[in-house]
Amino acid sequence: MAEQAHLQAEAHHLEILNYNFRRWKGVRFPKPFYAASDVIIETFESGRIVTAVLDAYDALASQMALEQGVLTVEEIPDDDDDDINRNCGDIQKSARQQVIPMSMARFIVTTGLSIYLKMLLIDKQMHADLHPGNIMIDFVTPKSTLDPTSRALVPVNSNSNPSSHLAFTLVDAGMVAQLSKEESQNFAGLICSLGDGDGRVAGRCVLRFTKQSALSAEEEEAFIHDMDELFKERCRGYGSNVDVGHVLRGILGLVRQHKVIIDANYATLVVNCLCIEGMGQRVCPSYNLLDAARPLLESYKRLCYKKDGSQNENPSMMRKTLFRLTMPLAYARKSLSDAVFFARQERLNKRRSI
Repeated sequence: MAEQAHLQAEAHHLEILNYNFRRWKGVRFPKPFYAASDVIIETFESGRIVTAVLDAYDALASQMALEQGVLTVEEIPDDDDDDINRNCGDIQKSARQQVIPMSMARFIVTTGLSIYLKMLLIDKQMHADLHPGNIMIDFVTPKSTLDPTSRALVPVNSNSNPSSHLAFTLVDAGMVAQLSKEESQNFAGLICSLGDGDGRVAGRCVLRFTKQSALSAEEEEAFIHDMDELFKERCRGYGSNVDVGHVLRGILGLVRQHKVIIDANYATLVVNCLCIEGMGQRVCPSYNLLDAARPLLESYKRLCYKKDGSQNENPSMMRKTLFRLTMPLAYARKSLSDAVFFARQERLNKRRSI
């Protein structure tokens, strides 16, 4: 926290992040002009906070649902009516998906996931406060489709689409986690184990989240056993619609129950992953983050892990070169997979509107 208050550190972080994303057209960071310990001058970045934009779309979706007579506004006093509350929430989600332009939903979920994976797997430089309140979205919509009183630039016509030019601007870089190779590999190993549905490997990865473990061998085995049981219940691997947030929250529950220590950088990675997952669920619940990340995770695992699943501590120069060459190809595979997914979503939306 002390480093966050030192604005010269924030300027340094911004310079690094700008360099790391210099070739990404849809991702920006403010550029610092001058910084001292108590003042920073940086470029003005246009856009709206993602949280405010999504709140405005939520309000519009609720209004549309009420006008169509499908959403109750009466209080439901009894706890026995949880099913009614859940159904109303599902209706709101459905209405929200119809209101948010598909091109915007696609940009938010795919770019947010790609940013996170790049910081984790390639840069090892993670923005430590990656919640939607620190992400701005900049887009241009024809003036004729805008409500002039809307501060969130919400299209009046739910079928209107924003311009294809969209960009994220990430702010508040006061805290940045500099990941070591070991930290990056350990956490990537955890995410890969979600894709494999392997709770025992996931348990061993979590136990490596600190170098100061005070657990005995029996206590570690008990934790790994409970992780295995958790995965049998919640995580079957790629293609099984794994709820990443639900699994991570279960893991944190076991961490607390077994008194497993996790270091600060790992906590940052978990919280950021939950933030990206929550944003994705809010914008496009049918977009599964784990399945979308599969091309990148599988490429990373092949190059950074041995066949027996253990970490490759000293990869050869050839493997390092292959890693640099194959990750852009993995991103291309992810983009193709995303395009197929959202083309299918477009067809489904057209069928619903008929």
